[in-house]
Amino acid sequence: MSGDRDFLSLVDTGPSGFIDGREFVGSAIMGPDAVEMNGTPAVPPLEFVGKTATQLLRERKTPPPSLLGDGLFPIGMLGLFYGAPGLGKSWLALLLAASLASGRKWVGLETPPEPKTVGIVTLELDDSQLWKRFAAVVGAYDLDPDDGALERVRTISTDDLPRGLDLRDEDHLQALMRWSEPLDLLILDPLSRMHSAVENSAEEMGSVLGKLDRLRHETQTAVLVVHHSRKAGEAGPSPRGSSRLESDSQLRMLLRESRGELQLKVEKSNFAPLPDPIWLRQVETGVLVPTDGPDEEGLRNRVEVVRGVVAQAGRWISVRDIATELRERGVGMNDRTLRRYLALLVGAGELHERQGPNRTKLFRAPDGSDIGHDVSDKCPTGDNVL
Repeated sequence: MSGDRDFLSLVDTGPSGFIDGREFVGSAIMGPDAVEMNGTPAVPPLEFVGKTATQLLRERKTPPPSLLGDGLFPIGMLGLFYGAPGLGKSWLALLLAASLASGRKWVGLETPPEPKTVGIVTLELDDSQLWKRFAAVVGAYDLDPDDGALERVRTISTDDLPRGLDLRDEDHLQALMRWSEPLDLLILDPLSRMHSAVENSAEEMGSVLGKLDRLRHETQTAVLVVHHSRKAGEAGPSPRGSSRLESDSQLRMLLRESRGELQLKVEKSNFAPLPDPIWLRQVETGVLVPTDGPDEEGLRNRVEVVRGVVAQAGRWISVRDIATELRERGVGMNDRTLRRYLALLVGAGELHERQGPNRTKLFRAPDGSDIGHDVSDKCPTGDNVL
C-alpha cells in the first residue's frame, strides 16, 4: 500500500507527468486504462482518425465554392490583401463586397452567380464615411439600393467598436465568430488595428493567425485581411511585419502604383493558376475602375495640365486651389491623383514645394517658367512614374 500512497501523492502534487508510459493531468491518467481518481472523471485518450487514399477517391469530396475566379479563393480560406497606405485598398474591399452580394464581376474577376453574404469590419472608417463610399459604389455599379443586394453586406465601423477589437482577446474573438456565422466572407480592415501583437514577431503574429484559423474553420467563412506593405526593397513590396502573414495565407493580393496607374496583382493562390495583373484607375468619386493599362502620353498630358495651373497662378498655391481651378477647366481629377502628379512634378524639378499654414502643402513654378513648357523630357516613364 505504501507504493499506492506514494503514487497518489505524486499525482496530487504535480499538474502533469508520465507514469509507466501513461500521461496524467491533475489526477486523471491518460491511456487506454484511464480510471477515475479522487472524484475527477478520466479524460478520454486523444485519437487521430484519418482516411486512406482509396477512401478519398471514393468520397470524391468537391472543394468549397470559390469567391473569386476559378478556384482562386474558396470559402473557408484565409486571404491577405496588402499595399501602401492611401492607394485604395479599402475602396476595393467595399467593391468586392458589393460584387459578391450582387453577383457581379469584381474589377474583371468572376464571382459566383449566386449572391453571397459579406461582412466588413473596418476600424478606419465611421458610419458617415462608409455611407459616402457605399453611395459612390452604388452609382458606379448602377445598383438599386432597394433590390436587396446590399442587405447581404453587413458592416461594423468605428462607431460600433469605440474601444476597438483585439483578435487575441477570447471574448472579442467569440463575439466576432458569432457575428460571422452567416457570412461567406469576412473582411477585416486593417489587420494592424485588430490585435495587440508585435507585428515583427513570428510568435506573436502566429497567435493572431491562429485565431483567424479558428474563426474560419469554426464558422466556415472565408477571411480577407487588409494590411499595409513595408517599404519596397530590392525584391519588391511585401507585407509589413512577420513573414508568417505571407506563408499562412492561401491567397495573397497586392495593390501598387506602377507607371501612373494602379495595378492589382494576385501574387499567390494555393488552389488555382494566377490571373494576369489588373490595371486600375481611381475616378473622381474614389471608386477604382479597370483600365487597359498605362497611358504614357495621356499621363504626360494630365501632368502638364497640372503644371500649367500652378505656373499660371504665379504664386504659392494650395492643393485645394489647384483642384478648384482644374474643375473650372472641366478636368476631373481626384485628390489622391492630383497629389501624385504634384509629387512627380516636384521630383522632376518642375515645381517647388513648401509647407504652408496648418501643415498644408503649397506649390509654385520656378521663376521664369512659361505656361506652355513641355515637361515630357523630364517626366519619368516606366515603373518610376507615380
